[in-house]
Amino acid sequence: MTETQVDHVFTPIRLPCGKEAHNRLLKASMYEHAANFQGGPPNAAHMGMYKNWGQGQWGLILTGNVQVDRSHLTIGRDMVIPDLLNESTLRPFRDLAEAIHGGPDGAVDPPNRALAVMQVSHSGRQSANWVSGRFPWNPPLAPSSVRVGARESGFFPQLFYRLLFSTPKEMSTSEIDHVVDRFVLGAKVAHQAGFEGVELHAGHGYLLSQFISEKSNRRTDEYGEKLHLLRRIATETRRNTPKDFILGVKLNSADFVDRKASSSSDEKVLQHVRDIVSWELFDFLEITGGDYENPEFMTSVSKRQAFFSQFSRKVHECLPGGPNTPLIALTGGFRTYATINTALSSGHAELIGVGRLSIHDPHAPLRLKSEGRDYVPPPAPDYTISIWDQLFDFLGWFTGVKVPVLMGAGREMCWYTVQLEKVAGFAPIDYGVSGFGAILRSIGGVKIRSTSCHTILSWSSCALFAVILSWVGLIGVWDAMGRFTSSGYLGWDQPL
Repeated sequence: MTETQVDHVFTPIRLPCGKEAHNRLLKASMYEHAANFQGGPPNAAHMGMYKNWGQGQWGLILTGNVQVDRSHLTIGRDMVIPDLLNESTLRPFRDLAEAIHGGPDGAVDPPNRALAVMQVSHSGRQSANWVSGRFPWNPPLAPSSVRVGARESGFFPQLFYRLLFSTPKEMSTSEIDHVVDRFVLGAKVAHQAGFEGVELHAGHGYLLSQFISEKSNRRTDEYGEKLHLLRRIATETRRNTPKDFILGVKLNSADFVDRKASSSSDEKVLQHVRDIVSWELFDFLEITGGDYENPEFMTSVSKRQAFFSQFSRKVHECLPGGPNTPLIALTGGFRTYATINTALSSGHAELIGVGRLSIHDPHAPLRLKSEGRDYVPPPAPDYTISIWDQLFDFLGWFTGVKVPVLMGAGREMCWYTVQLEKVAGFAPIDYGVSGFGAILRSIGGVKIRSTSCHTILSWSSCALFAVILSWVGLIGVWDAMGRFTSSGYLGWDQPL
């Protein structure tokens, strides 16, 4: 491979805070599904995953979302910021930072170590009923009292959204103040644990994204100004961390996409980006998309890559330039050297986020550097290898319920989450896992080895999921016969 072939991918780059990444490859954030059943600190499974990635010589490594509020989990087994900072509570996070840096055995030389960045998050209204850290149907907090899926039409989509998500409680100013304090605490944990920085998760429909999005923020006070909370958290984080501490933000481009028209409100989103850049608070902006109401962007590789690339190009065109201008990190669907290098050389981004490829190949940067354009990525999995997957697809098609909406994650995302157990063990991924089997394992939490009570709770959720799926199939048959829609059987033709 010639020198010019690696110029864009493996050239070091300096962030505005002064920290330098030794290459442009960012191991993107992915949900690990490995903490305790109701959330907790990093554990041995996390250490294995991140040591494996740490030895792959990525430029930056982002953790999965670390929740700042234990009562607003995503799928139950999230890492959570501790309430008190002491040697005992910080030790697991220090071990995690050490793993990202390649482990305690000096396996990675300092010039080739990744920058460790903790992603801090609050789920807001997308914290589901069953595994949220709260009692079922105890409402989550959100900018406004707008339930996930409230705009969806059709009986079955409404049924699923109502089963999974409660109508949230509109946050008071004191509750917002508490959330700000928790995000700042997350940054303090990261700094004291040895991380080089944090990323504020304002994407995928989580709380900060909910404040930015018009569909979920209907407030009339100061927080009705869509960027007010994000700026306040970023400002307080800067005040409580060193000048060379990395601060990034994940922005949700799909917040500005009309699902039916597949178009974006370009000027509106670009003005938001200009405003964010003008604060001179962030070192990088990560472009992503999709939420629990619009999951297509999280599962369609070609669609999201094309949209994100177009979006990031427009963002670049509106940036002022200069030493305080944040870098653009583009994440979504990158698997080959050619696509990575093209995105960098065309000016669409300065950093390329890689997610699923990092599960197939945790040491992808090493292989990309040695093989260049000859690098052949591992094959994509077949999620429909079992009859249960085919039945699952049929029920989704038959009832009009899109499979990716279930539990906020699709079959593909569950499949990759299950494979993280292999990454933690430095083992090849298992192509024999079916998509439906991955969903059951993700919901059931088969890796839980703590107490019999937790195991019973986990497998009970599996049973509940099977009952719901069977019930939906039965209702689908009845609906197809017209017993609900034409005759108004039991009054279920009325909107929920």
